[in-house]
Amino acid sequence: MNKSHYSCFKRWMTVAGVLVVLASVTAPGVFPVQASPPKEDLYFMHAGFMTAEPDHICLWKKIPMEGYFSLISRKSPLAPLAPLTGATVNLSAKLGNVTPTRFIYKYLSLDKIEIQNFTYTARKVGHEVITIQVTWDGAPETKTIEFDVRACKYKIHGTVELTRVSGATMVIPNWQPMGTYDVSGTIVANEDSIHGVGTTNLFQDAIFTGGGDIEATCTHNPPWEGASTVEMDGDVAALADNGSLDLKFTLEPMVINATKVVCQGEGGGGYANTPEMHIPSFDLDFDPLSADGGATARNFHFPSGKGEFEMELTVSPEAES
Repeated sequence: MNKSHYSCFKRWMTVAGVLVVLASVTAPGVFPVQASPPKEDLYFMHAGFMTAEPDHICLWKKIPMEGYFSLISRKSPLAPLAPLTGATVNLSAKLGNVTPTRFIYKYLSLDKIEIQNFTYTARKVGHEVITIQVTWDGAPETKTIEFDVRACKYKIHGTVELTRVSGATMVIPNWQPMGTYDVSGTIVANEDSIHGVGTTNLFQDAIFTGGGDIEATCTHNPPWEGASTVEMDGDVAALADNGSLDLKFTLEPMVINATKVVCQGEGGGGYANTPEMHIPSFDLDFDPLSADGGATARNFHFPSGKGEFEMELTVSPEAES
């Protein structure tokens, strides 16, 4: 190779080298770029319920509940290059209602617990399943909580002191009255009704106290007694709306036995019969009571009776064995 040929070759090699270097700088894909690790390698979603799983809940009961989720970082995570996108939380119930049903978060923060407060209302009897689902940029996270919904029972008890009329102690000259009128039973709150059947019992006696110019002893025998039934009904809407028992009683007719008063003194004695008595059917409405338990009172009078009595009513959830 002569000198002129060598110079030409050298120049071409120089140009080729520059092109190779230029190509290595500008051509795509010549040098591999390390890919960003998947989201699951950086953080993961966790969700669930803060509320402890109950054994059962009474039908129409409203209870506050809490759900939660958290985007948790793994060990030594790489910081995200862009703000984390948001998430949507959906809540649903198989049988009842949850309110609200959706929570929306525009942005997420790592390792922060987000709480969702909601109310559950038990509307049907059966095995309930409440679901929380968190939808975000990664795989959706779903958790459930399960329990039974039952038609619960409530104990009802009403009592009247028959020794008090219109709020004052009953006064009968030479006699001390004593007695009670009781109502008791159990109601069941079902999906379409609140109903129960109970009993009513009346007992009244009078003890001779004497006094004044009376020199005799008197007895009242047997005491007045009677028994009957009572139909007890409640308003489903009131229990569903505000957890109260709005009760109405229909007290069936009652028969009171005949009795006799016998008096004996130094100069002789005597007696008087009182005939069998009948109390007709009548209704009693009460102010609403909490289904969790409570007490109220109302004034009333027996049909054809003049004295006004006060009935004290108590309601309590029936304990299960």
